Amino acid sequence: MAKRRRQPRIPGTSARTTQRRVDSFLGHCLLRASLSAVKGDSRLAAAYAVVGGTPKASRVAAFVALWATALIDLDVDVLGIEEYGEWASESTRTAYRRLADFRALWPEYDTPNELALLLVQAAQKQGSRRPEPSLAVAL
Repeated sequence: MAKRRRQPRIPGTSARTTQRRVDSFLGHCLLRASLSAVKGDSRLAAAYAVVGGTPKASRVAAFVALWATALIDLDVDVLGIEEYGEWASESTRTAYRRLADFRALWPEYDTPNELALLLVQAAQKQGSRRPEPSLAVAL
């Protein structure tokens, strides 16, 4: 009979209370950014794609989380890019640059409204008023 391998445990965590969040929103952004950056089919090319895609994925995840926070603060369900820029005290060009990064990773959406609403709903389920970027999103 084969001996079962024990899973490594992260120090300071409990097996009962720790739940791995493999499908976090940031993880989805990272996957999309990495897939768009792949140039080749080797492991090295894949590693470069992950490293190269991480900054953009982080920026997009933060942008959507801020968009969700704006939805909560302004108490609306839909937000335009100009309204977001005004709320965030960003110039119009910066707001549109962030939107362009978002659209590069999530081309099926014009604005982050739908994804931000998912973050808001998940935050409300957890009893929090602020959305969390590590939200598990079913795609």
